[in-house]
Amino acid sequence: MIATRRTQRRVLPHRLFITDYRNFILGLQPGNMVACWPMWENSGATTVEDIGGGGYDGTPANVTFDVTKFNGRPAPSFNGTNSVIALPVAGLDTPFNGAQLTLLIWFKVAAGIWTDASLDFAVEFGTAASDRFSLNIPAAANTFEWRYQAGGVTEIVTRSGESSTDWNMAAITVDKANDTMRGYWNGVQEGITKTGLGVWAGALDNLWTAIGDLRNTGAVAPWNGNLAYCTVWNAPLSAQKILQAYTSAVV
Repeated sequence: MIATRRTQRRVLPHRLFITDYRNFILGLQPGNMVACWPMWENSGATTVEDIGGGGYDGTPANVTFDVTKFNGRPAPSFNGTNSVIALPVAGLDTPFNGAQLTLLIWFKVAAGIWTDASLDFAVEFGTAASDRFSLNIPAAANTFEWRYQAGGVTEIVTRSGESSTDWNMAAITVDKANDTMRGYWNGVQEGITKTGLGVWAGALDNLWTAIGDLRNTGAVAPWNGNLAYCTVWNAPLSAQKILQAYTSAVV
């Protein structure tokens, strides 16, 4: 008898089976999706596609596309000086809800940015008044910040001691109905749950709603590095779904 050798099939981690992050994100909580900007455009693009179904395409300025890759697809570079993507708030404001939301974004930071005391805003959504939220690197060294302002109340979650120049994912959830705001870093909640939220009022304003800067004009608090998959829902996603959004990407 000839001996046969049995080989055991190796099961790869779940994240390696996800080859198209687009399909995963669109299916994560489709009934509440407001918009999704993968920023996967080719070099020279003049429009940033919203694949969330609403057609809220952004308008880039001084953004260099197809510089690096995220999940096997192109990702742009923001120059830290005047790069920005302006968003069409006239339509976007209809499905958007400043009191019930989730926003996530993937990012890479250019070398030296964590310690140069600059303000680097990955994304901001805001009204003409002072109601707004952002994911940003403040002037404090090696710090990342989740900021939510509404009705004169400001809630901030910070992560200190950070120096990564790899791809990372940040997310914020706001649930005014249950009086909670949370920040997430690479799928895991950072810091404590914030309570005592103010009341969000007013419509989104063009000036204060942008990807890659604090304002849609650029050159105010410009991001220096790469961004991908800025996605917004009009409901707070569960901690489990935010973790899945991180683990389902191949970076």
